[in-house]
Amino acid sequence: MTRWAAILTALILAGCAGQAKLRVDPELTALSTPLIGGLSQIRDKAIDAPDIDHLFIGGLNHLSAIDPDLRALAVGDEVILSLADKAIAHAPLPRSQDIGAWTETTQALIGQARGESKLIQLANSEALLQAMFDGIMPMLDTYSRYYSRSDARRNQANRNGFVGLGVDIDAGPKGAYVRRVTKDGPAEIAGVIAGDIIVRAQGQRLAGQSLTVALRRLDGPRDSTVSLELLRDGVALAVTARRSLIIPQTVEADLSDGVLHLAVKSFNQRTAASIAEKVTEAGALRGIILDLRGDPGGLLDQAVAVADLFLNEGVIATLRGRHPGARQFYAAAAGDIAAGVPIVMLLDGRTASAAEILAAALQDDGRAIAVGTASVGKGTVQTIVPLSNGGEFALTWSRVFTPAGTMLSGRGILPDVCTGGGSTVSAEDMIAALVRQGPQPRQSAEIVRATCRPEPRGKETPDLAVARALATDTAVRTALLSPGAGQLATTP
Repeated sequence: MTRWAAILTALILAGCAGQAKLRVDPELTALSTPLIGGLSQIRDKAIDAPDIDHLFIGGLNHLSAIDPDLRALAVGDEVILSLADKAIAHAPLPRSQDIGAWTETTQALIGQARGESKLIQLANSEALLQAMFDGIMPMLDTYSRYYSRSDARRNQANRNGFVGLGVDIDAGPKGAYVRRVTKDGPAEIAGVIAGDIIVRAQGQRLAGQSLTVALRRLDGPRDSTVSLELLRDGVALAVTARRSLIIPQTVEADLSDGVLHLAVKSFNQRTAASIAEKVTEAGALRGIILDLRGDPGGLLDQAVAVADLFLNEGVIATLRGRHPGARQFYAAAAGDIAAGVPIVMLLDGRTASAAEILAAALQDDGRAIAVGTASVGKGTVQTIVPLSNGGEFALTWSRVFTPAGTMLSGRGILPDVCTGGGSTVSAEDMIAALVRQGPQPRQSAEIVRATCRPEPRGKETPDLAVARALATDTAVRTALLSPGAGQLATTP
């Protein structure tokens, strides 16, 4: 007899003695609104139409993340919950695709499980939601994710900024030790530097306090002031700082010999403005290097805005999905902030999402050369769905098509110059090979991606030197961009 047949037999026998009444724990009512709201958003917006019945079964099954012995299965016209192969609850199978009915059944089954499993009994509503959504989201696609309340707050701060002083601290016996100060943030403006010890904040002692308490005493509303007593190399100081909105810096710039190297770590609300500022401040340039290595993406509109900085016209990206809001078309407005200065992009096997959208727009237009390895090939866009419990979904709702009409998903950005493969070829030898070979026949995307596989590229690789040479060497650049030049100009 199979395992589930045995469980079903046990339930039938139990039914002969009278149906067990399912208990609903009042505490589980906290599950109702985020489950109904979350699954309704998934039903309406997910890139592919979901099967609600399968999603709820998958979510119930993933309660095994809390108690590994817990399992759920739809058998016939019932939903069965088992613990260590022992049937502990069953309920009529809800009406197909009925989110409300499934939510009620879920609450009832979890309520019964709380009476049988100590681990489920100890789990609060947040832990239960985390387990269920962690089971549901991977059933949709690779990139959809659920984030708990605390993770959602952190994501929101990275995207949109946060109100504070702009200091990273550690708790210590003498006070809060300042590890890092945000450039141009309130603390730096007030005179705080890394290495300072904040002894008191608004007269309240931080010495010996936990990190949580120290952070709470430094927090406050936007535009409010806080007096800080500092200890710097044994000398007492007093400063006053005004809390403000801090948006994490995602762009680092280095200007050398007329070449501006812009390392873009991710895309948040200030990324496009930061790049525009740094290009403007740099003045006359010989070339620009957009370093997208390790960039996981971020806000789509910022990637589009960065592309628009360097393009005079043309398509930037096209998005297609089931939901009307997922269907978008982005085009460049006239005006290239860099006035045609050569651009070289650095890519690797961690370049993804918004970073790939930017790279595709510049490469398809011929505005930039791509150096490195093939990128991730994420090629989908997630919409952020806030939930009533303070958590949020990153829900995949559209596919990205490049200006040339290619679907980005699975293909990624293919380099014009491949530097991957673990080769020991120096930057100088690679550039010399480019000059010797001239334009190469176009190769298929499959061959290019197989030849130049996605891989991480660190600072110790010759990539930056190759990019710098391409940004300033007209002969090599002309060879790469001439008619008939292949996607893969050279390999190590």
